[in-house]
Amino acid sequence: IFEDAEMNNAVKAALLANFLSQGAVCSNGTRVYVHKNVYEEFVERVVDATKAMKIGDPMHEDTVVGATISKQQAEKVLGYVARAKESGAVVLCGGDRVILPQPLDQGFYLSPCVLTNVKDDSEIVKHEVFGAVMCVMSFESEDEVVNRANVWILFFCRVFSRHSIMLRQIET
Repeated sequence: IFEDAEMNNAVKAALLANFLSQGAVCSNGTRVYVHKNVYEEFVERVVDATKAMKIGDPMHEDTVVGATISKQQAEKVLGYVARAKESGAVVLCGGDRVILPQPLDQGFYLSPCVLTNVKDDSEIVKHEVFGAVMCVMSFESEDEVVNRANVWILFFCRVFSRHSIMLRQIET
């Protein structure tokens, strides 16, 4: 997110990229790079918007965040958040189990999490969490953010390139 971004749209895009389907999609935008000159404003707005997201029954029109797919996945996401905190990340909101009233009390609901003070080489940044976790990181220049983002693009290109080669070798 650059200095000239329209901030309302940037916040909406970050929320959609991170919390759609509780973050359980391969294209989840866990890493949000924000220019240092608009970082504080973006963080404040995205935290406020995240806190306002209704957690509950996805069949209700006003619900934004539904349950995590399973107990195992919820524990995995909570583990990522706990280890991120241990390594110095700051949880600005979320990252907790939410127990809703019956009949939803058996679901594995997690509050959407916004983290700052995360490093590019930290586990939560390097791995796909498949949960509602947003890591907000600042940058100073276009070259810097492109170089940092390219690390992940190269990784995924290698993964998918090898995956594609392997798929062609499998007979159906």
